[in-house]
Amino acid sequence: MDTVSASSGHAGVESRKHPQTVVRRASQPMHGVVVTQPGMRGSGHPHSRAVGEENVTGEAPSVTVIVPVRNEAGFIEGCVQSILNSRYPSESLEVIVADGLSDDGTREIIQRLMASDSRLRLIDNPRQIVPCAMNLAIAAARGEVIIRVDGHADVADDFVASSVAELRRRPECWCAGGAIESVNSTRLGAIIAAAMSTPAGVGNAHFRLGRSDGYVDTVAFGAYWRWVFDRIGLFDEELIRNQDDELNARLIQRGGKIFLSRAIRSRYYPRTNLRRLWRQYYQYGFWRIRTIQKLGRPATIRQLLPVTFVGGILLLAVTSFFWSPAAG
Repeated sequence: MDTVSASSGHAGVESRKHPQTVVRRASQPMHGVVVTQPGMRGSGHPHSRAVGEENVTGEAPSVTVIVPVRNEAGFIEGCVQSILNSRYPSESLEVIVADGLSDDGTREIIQRLMASDSRLRLIDNPRQIVPCAMNLAIAAARGEVIIRVDGHADVADDFVASSVAELRRRPECWCAGGAIESVNSTRLGAIIAAAMSTPAGVGNAHFRLGRSDGYVDTVAFGAYWRWVFDRIGLFDEELIRNQDDELNARLIQRGGKIFLSRAIRSRYYPRTNLRRLWRQYYQYGFWRIRTIQKLGRPATIRQLLPVTFVGGILLLAVTSFFWSPAAG
């Protein structure tokens, strides 16, 4: 077994069985993508393709899907299986699960899946945070296109093909992603999912709302040309949260564009435990401040929402010492 592990920041497993992967019809064809030779291309030097150069031969670019996780036993099998079931040339696809030393059975599930599909690999992320997971997996990846998918999600069977098609169709785009459908099977989970799909809950985060195609400032499960990381650098390992936003801001500063397409479809399962949800958004707010400092520019209204949330909680905490109604 190939173990070189990552954290998605999920502290525990939620008591819900993951549904069987839904088989969906493709929303669009693969736009003439044809494989002319077997084998995983890009398996030589990891950065052999020149900066700014894409696969223009008409072949399907090799793709590595990276899944950073920690303790995702309740979701990981559905997530990985949905990726492996992708309607994309099998020999041009690999999946790397970067595991943050899970102790809930996640690793055993991955190892079982590896036994039946050689495209799946497991690497270790001893530091147990997402940016380290991503950077370790990028170093180990063989793909010309790198895609991130969280362990708390699953993807449509045309997710990979649609991501690659958008990158190839739009030379100005260094990254392409899609809208996320937030879903859950419990009543509380459904309420949280609904809140994460409205402007009141997520501001103008287009990848959450999914109302139209177009250029955006960030996406959640983005597909990047491999050479992009040579040009702008890897994920910032100081940022426990918001590392995608910071990376995408650097991408735009260096002249790239990010395109959101409704044809790129995935589902995300929000927390159903209010304490974990509060902790998640507290971390978003805390690390948003550091992200703004690093970028050296004002945040958008959407980016300030977690900061405002955390600020309100802290204000109530301080006020409660002097005004009893605030403590209630």
